[in-house]
Amino acid sequence: MNKQKGISLFLILILILGTVLTGCRKQKTPTDDANTTPTMTEDSNTEQILSISLDSEPDSLDVAKASDINSQTILTQVMENLTRLEVGNDGSDVVVPAMAESWEHSDDGLVWTFKLRDAKWSDGKPVTAEDFVYGVQRTLDPETASPVATLLEPIKNAEAIINGDMDVSKAGIEAIDEKTVQVTLEYACAHFLDLTYDRVMQPQRKDIVEKHGTSYGTEADKLVFNGPFVVEEWVHNSHITFSKNESYWDEKSVKLDKVNVKIISEETALMGELQNGTIDIADPSSAEWIGKLDESGQFDKITGFEARSHYIFFNQETELFSNKKIRQAFSVSLDRETIQNDIYQGIHMAAYGWVAPPVDIGTENFRKKAGDPVKELIDENPDPKALFMEGLKELGIDKDPSEIKIPLMVPNIEGREFPEYLQQLFNEKLGVNIELDIAEWPIFQERNRQLDYVMGYKSKGGYYNDPMTFLDIWVTNAKIIPTGWSNKRYDNLIKEASLSVDNEERYEIFKEAERILVKEDTAIAPYSYELRNTYVQKYVKGAMIPAFGPILVKYIYIER
Repeated sequence: MNKQKGISLFLILILILGTVLTGCRKQKTPTDDANTTPTMTEDSNTEQILSISLDSEPDSLDVAKASDINSQTILTQVMENLTRLEVGNDGSDVVVPAMAESWEHSDDGLVWTFKLRDAKWSDGKPVTAEDFVYGVQRTLDPETASPVATLLEPIKNAEAIINGDMDVSKAGIEAIDEKTVQVTLEYACAHFLDLTYDRVMQPQRKDIVEKHGTSYGTEADKLVFNGPFVVEEWVHNSHITFSKNESYWDEKSVKLDKVNVKIISEETALMGELQNGTIDIADPSSAEWIGKLDESGQFDKITGFEARSHYIFFNQETELFSNKKIRQAFSVSLDRETIQNDIYQGIHMAAYGWVAPPVDIGTENFRKKAGDPVKELIDENPDPKALFMEGLKELGIDKDPSEIKIPLMVPNIEGREFPEYLQQLFNEKLGVNIELDIAEWPIFQERNRQLDYVMGYKSKGGYYNDPMTFLDIWVTNAKIIPTGWSNKRYDNLIKEASLSVDNEERYEIFKEAERILVKEDTAIAPYSYELRNTYVQKYVKGAMIPAFGPILVKYIYIER
């Protein structure tokens, strides 16, 4: 470990790094007591089976390639990272030991050492440090084409590897021995510990990946697990079944024997199953159903902001959306208050920025401090059609807007009300004709990755409590949500923020970057922040839903 020569400098550096690396969310250290969860009443007659749902098929269960919330939800239950994100007794997110039973970092914050506990994969083989090394290397390897690889850029040489300029063996991660993983960073990173509980750093088994090749992660029998549960059955577009992983190191904390995950895209069908007890936990998406469930008094309810923003995105490799005034016109046209009040009926909040409301910077809330850059864009451009016509003129397009047809890629998990509203809105405001291009979710995701669309909409959740989680995904060559957009100033700002340990300096950088993203360039058009309304059957105990992660079912049990 590096040692500082002056004791004063040493103490100052430790205080700075301690503040930055901890952030504003309380994080448990390896010596903290375990999170307290409800104590299960012993009752041998109570069947320990939980039923939950997803709104669509996961796009993949290959750790290196999964990028959507449905995949993340499944992987969180069946895989175990170095650390795990839980909900503490005070309701805040906490980072707790998982595969790593302890860790430490060097004085300069660049070298992190994780000591692994004795643990096994579901096939009985030991989980080793090499599994974590291989996982990071495979995700970084350009041949894998991982859509989440850029999240690992704080690791030394990661960026050069992703760009194909360096071999994966040069990544700053190594197995010191079978139970020791050492990670060397490119720079002191304010959010590195958060990456250790994200799926991007889950271990991967080289022998299993190589055995199944391109089909790895596509079927239950082509996977191996080290988490609380194993995927027992995966019937595509129908259901996924977990069973308790008897090889899991903390198997005694897992009370559920089985988890049934039904894929239900239609809200009425999902709510019907919630009401009749065949689904135990669900999130309604309409005010009508929220009102009905509240009135019934049948359920416990978990509420609060999600770290998730909804937005329209544009393929900027198409002629029309290569022009920023065209993109700005679409953003200005959006009546965000009407969308929330009439379409979402007050269950979401109108978004005039990109970074979601739960995100803090240091000890302050970023959204409150940074203001609303989209409102500024709207105030400066009261006539969206005039802006649209200016953009057409700059492109040399001499057409009446009514002659322009624009396909809007719509995920099939959505109802028709919102896309049909957008059809009408953009026709009224801009004069263009919107054609609905409906795609099943995995196909929607793949077309997004291949830039095989013109315009689309979806939502994006944050991985950790720092603005970086919403902003670094838009740097040039990031593959998480391809749009063809590139801005050197934006890229440089994100790099500057990643190198800084001063939260006030980082705030100013992030504020400018967000304004470039949603105002100056309007690379995307955010329109709502998501609110959580989760209904839980009263006999379900121990459910955890972190602000920056999917539901954790490890501690759930049934008590009737």
